[in-house]
Amino acid sequence: MPVILSIEDEYVSWLDAGATKNSLMKPFGGSLEAYFVSTLVNTPKFDGPEIVKELRPYVPGAIKTEQYKLF
Repeated sequence: MPVILSIEDEYVSWLDAGATKNSLMKPFGGSLEAYFVSTLVNTPKFDGPEIVKELRPYVPGAIKTEQYKLF
């Protein structure tokens, strides 16, 4: 389960190896948006804003059905 950090103090605590992380483990109170992105996100050699741009239109078979069920 990912942790969503919202303020700079939380980033500092999260990266501090000696800090207790329990206070950061709380439900996210906001809303999230899910959308299809390029399969380039699966390859570490690609790193840039273009790999997370929304992929439109939806292309059947572009992702595995099991992954889509997460959303």
